[in-house]
Amino acid sequence: MYFLGLDLGGTKIEAAVVDKKGNILSSSRVLTKAEDGSNKVLKRMCDLLDEVLSTAGLRSKEISGLGIGVPGAVDQSHGMIYFLTNLPGWTNFPVRDYFQSYYNIPVAINNDANAAALGEHFFGSGMGVKHMIYITVSTGIGGGIIVNGNILNGVWGSAGEIGHMVLEFNGRKCNCGSKGCWETISSGSAIAQALIDRISLGEKSFVTELVNLNDIKAEHVFKARQMGDKISIEITDKAMDYLGLGIANLVNIINPERIIIGGGVSKVGDLLFERVRNKVQELAYGPAGNVRIQRASLDDKTGVIGAAALAMGDFHQ
Repeated sequence: MYFLGLDLGGTKIEAAVVDKKGNILSSSRVLTKAEDGSNKVLKRMCDLLDEVLSTAGLRSKEISGLGIGVPGAVDQSHGMIYFLTNLPGWTNFPVRDYFQSYYNIPVAINNDANAAALGEHFFGSGMGVKHMIYITVSTGIGGGIIVNGNILNGVWGSAGEIGHMVLEFNGRKCNCGSKGCWETISSGSAIAQALIDRISLGEKSFVTELVNLNDIKAEHVFKARQMGDKISIEITDKAMDYLGLGIANLVNIINPERIIIGGGVSKVGDLLFERVRNKVQELAYGPAGNVRIQRASLDDKTGVIGAAALAMGDFHQ
């Protein structure tokens, strides 16, 4: 039994043929080139699916379903995209009907973070766990919540938008329009921007020995921290502590068995995880603070395997 996974992102599109155990038979990726418009992006998506099918030596009639993860708000029940962040031209687009007519197979769609959560639940660090939260910390902060083995979608399909939990009144302006959202403090882009701002104000940092000012990324800030850079230490301490604060809030509300953290910032490793665990134990209510917190295990294939997992539904054992 085989499934197609399609992960649409603002930068790249990835597709894969995945078996019911989560093994990838073939995969490929291309640049999204969103500026070309939604019609050309749709063609790239179809071409990519055709390519991975051909590479795997399969035909569409041998595929049990297609799952699509997208970076925005969706109506899962009707297979409709409400809108996609950073991808114009997709508002109220009937994506399920489009791909069902193209391949004549069942199609499931969800937010990409929800898809990633399901992938980790089925095949990664969340295997065997009925209640878990997947958190991706990269350019922004996203999440997927699994309750009793199922994705928590909410009434309008927007459950799990945890990056827009406000943690700092009158904080930095977020792209969503609010101020002080979690991702304006603890995301990779927030960490980099905080250092850029302080250097622009005249403060000195070792990071300028590593990279040009406008090319600073979170990984450079953590590298400068290792070099003893004072302001990098201050910025990353705050980011990690607020990451722990946000997780403690989620733990108090959901009381999951496990927290799984993925995304580029998770690659910092033990420094991050130990500080976050300590902060959660400090702030969470009662025994909930003992929740297991670990890194995602599907790495850069979380998105596409998670997309395929959307299509598996009752097929997954």
